[in-house]
Amino acid sequence: MFHPTPLAVFAPVLLRRLGPGDAAAYASHLLRLPGEDRRLRFYGAVGEGWVRDHARAAIAGCERVAHGAEAGPHLRAAALCVPREEGAELGLSVEPGWRRIGLGRALVARLLRDAAQAGCRRALLPLEPEAPGLRALALACGAALAEGGWVAEFALAPPGTRP
Repeated sequence: MFHPTPLAVFAPVLLRRLGPGDAAAYASHLLRLPGEDRRLRFYGAVGEGWVRDHARAAIAGCERVAHGAEAGPHLRAAALCVPREEGAELGLSVEPGWRRIGLGRALVARLLRDAAQAGCRRALLPLEPEAPGLRALALACGAALAEGGWVAEFALAPPGTRP
């Protein structure tokens, strides 16, 4: 389905790290996602209360790193990195009218940098068959498909080295 993006083309976008004061903006962004997109992002149907609780916990979590793409007063895309011993887990959401203009790629690049700086040697982005755009984005960012194509796996180089 075609989603026109006139605002995305002309509005200035600020990419920035998100902090505890951004939990409400992150929740609002997630709630603007169509229901099916939210289901894909969280692997099941989630309600408004759950989304608000997730946003508070995700942004406040000291081990987590979040970045967002802000246009005007609204967060239009967000990405989350949870560094773990087995590899960083990534999550990404971009509102429909703001897709295919490079926001996802820019946010994934920031998360991969942060995960490598945190000492992770790999990052994992779960994939769903119903999200071919996310799969294409992951592959364009250098991921290899793992676990039967259900996970995009990024190999990370230690800081100061080349992959």
